[in-house]
Amino acid sequence: MKKRKHWLRSGAALMAAGWVMLLTPAPSAFAGTTVSAPTQTTNLGGKTYYEITSVGQLEYIDEHQTSTWLSRNYLLMSNIDLSGYNWVPFGSSSISFTGTFDGGGYTISHVTINNKTFYTGFFGYILKAGTIENVGLTSVNVAGTGYVGGLVGESFGSITNAYVSGSVKSTGSNVPAGGLVGMNYGSITNAFAIGSVRGGSASNAGGLVGDNESSISNAYFTGSVSVGSGAKAGVVAYNHGSVSDSYTNVSPLSAYNVKGWSSVTGSSVQSLSNMELQSTYGSGWDFTTSATVGIPSPKTFPTNLNSVTVSGTTGAAITKGNKITYKYLENTIGTITLSDSSGHSQNVSVSPGQSTVTITNGAFQGLTLHYTDHNNNQIYANTITITGPSWGIRSGSTTPYLLGFKPSLTVNPLAPTTYGHSAAKDTLSVTSSLVDGSIGEPITMKYDIFNHSNVSVASLTSTVYATGGAQSINYPISLAGLAAGTYTLHVSAKDTYNTAVYATQQSFSIEPTLSGLSLNQGTLSSPFASGTTSYTDSVAYSVSSITVTPTVGDPGDTVKVDGNTVASGSTSGSIPLTVGSNPITVVVIAKDGTTTKTYTVDVNRAPASSNANLSGLTLSSGSLSPTFTSGTTSYAASVANSVSSITVIPTVSDNTAAVTVNGKSVTSGSASGPVALTVGSNPILVVVTAQDGTTTNTYTVDVNRAKSSNANLSGLTLSNGSLSPTFASGTTSYTASVANSVSSITVTPTVSDNTAAVTVNGKSLTSGSASGPVALTVGSNTISIVVTAQDGVTQKTYTLKVSRAVGHTVTYNGNGSTSGTVPTDSNIYANGSLARVLGNASNLTKTGYTFAGWNTKADGTGTGYATGSTLTIGTTNVMLYAQWRVDPSVSTSPSLPNVLEGTSYSQKLQASGGMSPYTFSIADGSLPNGLTLQSDGGLVGTPQQSGTFHFTVQIKGHTGTTTTKQMSLYVIPTAPTGYLKTTSTKQVVGNSGGTLTAKGNHTTATLVIVSGTFKNPLQMDITTGTVPSNLVPSGWNMVAAYGVNFDRNDTPTHPLSFTLLNAGITPQSKVYKIVNGKLIPVTATVTKGKAVITFTTDPDFVVLQPKPKPVPQATKPVTGFPAFPWAAGGLLSTLTGGLVLWWQRRKKTLE
Repeated sequence: MKKRKHWLRSGAALMAAGWVMLLTPAPSAFAGTTVSAPTQTTNLGGKTYYEITSVGQLEYIDEHQTSTWLSRNYLLMSNIDLSGYNWVPFGSSSISFTGTFDGGGYTISHVTINNKTFYTGFFGYILKAGTIENVGLTSVNVAGTGYVGGLVGESFGSITNAYVSGSVKSTGSNVPAGGLVGMNYGSITNAFAIGSVRGGSASNAGGLVGDNESSISNAYFTGSVSVGSGAKAGVVAYNHGSVSDSYTNVSPLSAYNVKGWSSVTGSSVQSLSNMELQSTYGSGWDFTTSATVGIPSPKTFPTNLNSVTVSGTTGAAITKGNKITYKYLENTIGTITLSDSSGHSQNVSVSPGQSTVTITNGAFQGLTLHYTDHNNNQIYANTITITGPSWGIRSGSTTPYLLGFKPSLTVNPLAPTTYGHSAAKDTLSVTSSLVDGSIGEPITMKYDIFNHSNVSVASLTSTVYATGGAQSINYPISLAGLAAGTYTLHVSAKDTYNTAVYATQQSFSIEPTLSGLSLNQGTLSSPFASGTTSYTDSVAYSVSSITVTPTVGDPGDTVKVDGNTVASGSTSGSIPLTVGSNPITVVVIAKDGTTTKTYTVDVNRAPASSNANLSGLTLSSGSLSPTFTSGTTSYAASVANSVSSITVIPTVSDNTAAVTVNGKSVTSGSASGPVALTVGSNPILVVVTAQDGTTTNTYTVDVNRAKSSNANLSGLTLSNGSLSPTFASGTTSYTASVANSVSSITVTPTVSDNTAAVTVNGKSLTSGSASGPVALTVGSNTISIVVTAQDGVTQKTYTLKVSRAVGHTVTYNGNGSTSGTVPTDSNIYANGSLARVLGNASNLTKTGYTFAGWNTKADGTGTGYATGSTLTIGTTNVMLYAQWRVDPSVSTSPSLPNVLEGTSYSQKLQASGGMSPYTFSIADGSLPNGLTLQSDGGLVGTPQQSGTFHFTVQIKGHTGTTTTKQMSLYVIPTAPTGYLKTTSTKQVVGNSGGTLTAKGNHTTATLVIVSGTFKNPLQMDITTGTVPSNLVPSGWNMVAAYGVNFDRNDTPTHPLSFTLLNAGITPQSKVYKIVNGKLIPVTATVTKGKAVITFTTDPDFVVLQPKPKPVPQATKPVTGFPAFPWAAGGLLSTLTGGLVLWWQRRKKTLE
């Protein structure tokens, strides 16, 4: 399997460390750590990664676990130490990790988690889209309730090239825990875990994975696994998936495999010593040392280089051919690096079974040996001190040379020139003077070039041999590939024994250049060449500005156009041009900011044109006279009257000139807008303005438009009637008919050409407007309409004959009226038409009579008409006469006599005037109960009510005429015909709500207990009659008197309500109580036919009514009023004089 070489940086020493760790409680955050979001990004394999370089950036993501941050890709750029931090797992079941976390081969150490929840690990929960690769977690201490893993609590994603070392613990029940992953639904490849794993009760604990539902390959675990109760295993406790090429030193490898749903292949439990041997592992493991591939080798145990020897004589120099011998373990795979104080170094890759390396890179002085294992972990370093000899001998030579001489070096100054990338400037010639007394000793000449930031950009070496005297060394250096800018040349010389000597540094510059230069107007005077710096360009006067597009030779260079920075390959801002010379400078600036090169372009702008001539001039109608020539400026043209507008097409001689037609700009060679033409002369001005803006030339065209000869009408209408035939412009004779009522008419003619004039019967009017009224006589009326064309000569006459019909009138006659006026009908009616008969709206009257309509004859023997009826007009005028009826009158003998209540009554009302028979009825007021007015005037019946009754009688004659008469009838009261009787027969104690009701003599009396309770039953005494005049106020009569009596043994302190219903009661009635023979007013609610009294004592009540009008032959009331006796008894007294006072006392228990 191929892996990146650097994917793990530690882990080799973990199994040998014995798992001894000192852990302390971690705070919730780093003290003094600067927390900031990672912003630097890099692109790997088409994906964007956020680079994590510090603890603070990792903490920021941990504190901002949103869907945004948990879906991004991250690349670890250095080892991270989380000491002192209580880590919150990345992702949860609600917001999961779905990005990629690439550890870059670095480690995260001291991960401490102490959760009381599920899904605990450095990553709590990752979904299928999540990927974790190339990362190691060391010295972890992870504890959670369930689904606990050192790297991931629960994983649906991909885990590759990852390992964990430390302690993992689950405290929950029936939940999985694993050193790497608690619950695995994804894939795990090339991974291992080292340390201790402990699960809770009834749980699954695996050294690598607690519960596997998917795949595990190329993995191992070393350490210990324990569980409260349940399953435990070295790789996976509960396997519902596949396990391949995986190993552990804890048995069993898998505690429970689901039959039919799981597999374990190429995997086994091994001893710790066997796990250190390559032969233990299957073919799926890669132990090669390819320079381009890194592998997750489990062989990360330390190598003990406990002895190093150098072949050859003791104290001799280590030179080419000498061997270094070392002792190693079987799994030694890595690199040996040799270095000394003189700068010599040699890297040697070794392989199993190899115990020596041979020096191939010169001699070493003060040798230091470094060994690094396969994972770049430095294992051993040993310094060997070598005493240098006095003599040396060059390979292939038998002559020794003395090593005690040291070289000296000088470099001649470089030529004072600027270098570039052209053929003549791209080589640096360096001349040095070298002196070394060790004749024949090889001298290494080194040439280093540093840029303006003192960064080495080129390093070259050559070997010369010392001659013992001064040696001149010429060395050419190609500058190809170096960017423009300022550089420093460092020249050094080194022999085989001494440290290098350096000559004085030399400085030189490589000029920046353009690789391209273009303009948006004109053309450079010669094709652009990087070495050519001066150019010219010519543009027309119309070009008032120009832009320049420069492209630099080196991407890091900048460029300015006329002092303004322009991006390479981009267009500069607009540069204004004046007439004549316009020099433009383009300066290229190297990356060092000081080395520059200037290019110039001189742009020449031509002067403006003064040509203001036309080369052509045409019209849309008519022809120019004379024929157009450029030098002729005045022309004439004629068009018909039908041409109401014209367009002009001017063409300028110089297309830089501008042209207007009647002051409006026109494009040369294009038509102007329409120019309206009036009849007669129409001068049109065409003005040409040269490019210089001052020279002008005016051309004049006078267009003559002829007058119109159109004398037609386009329309003719009348205010009344219709034309016959229908109007047509070519038809000149018409007729029309109107009713007799139409005494005048107006004519509205409309001309076809609005320049024409029109008259109606010789009177001018505006086209489309109505004429003045033309009077019409009965019969034929001729109207003449004359149209005169604009030319004043052409005329056309239209003739109209209007026929007005004959008419008749309707006249009204008062026929003996004594006042008022007859109605007037001003209409004129044609034969056979209908006229509406008018009413008597003007109060036409005749004394002693009533208006009864109209008739064609005065004596009423003709045809009669009621108001609003219709009358057919014949061939003559019509006269209508008013009809009158004698008013009836009513007589009695001479007025209605009084009647005693309860006695029979009959009177006959008489009427005269009008037409009999008559019908009588009551129009207003009412009769006493028992009396009826018959339709023949008979007033009959037996009155059941007393008092004065006012009413209005309506008398209607046979023809419908009516009259009214107001009348009065007085009914004398009589003694009661019976006593009041109660309607209740049940006696109960008098409680609130109890009611007693009695009726008699046209009265209903109701007694109600409003509230409270009476100890004894209540009694009610009721009397009716008339109060003597000495107690009744002047102008009043009594309606009725009533008494109420309580039992003597009960105190009347509870409120009672007494309601009287009597038709004689009116809103004007008053209620009194009798106290010591006097009437005292009582507050009561009195409405029509009803009185309601509330009281708490034993009063006697009297209801008085205003007196009616005096009744003829009435007897003066008797004076004096007896006291109301309150003992049981019968009739008390009968008063004389026709006014009788009655009362009756009855006792009844109120319930």
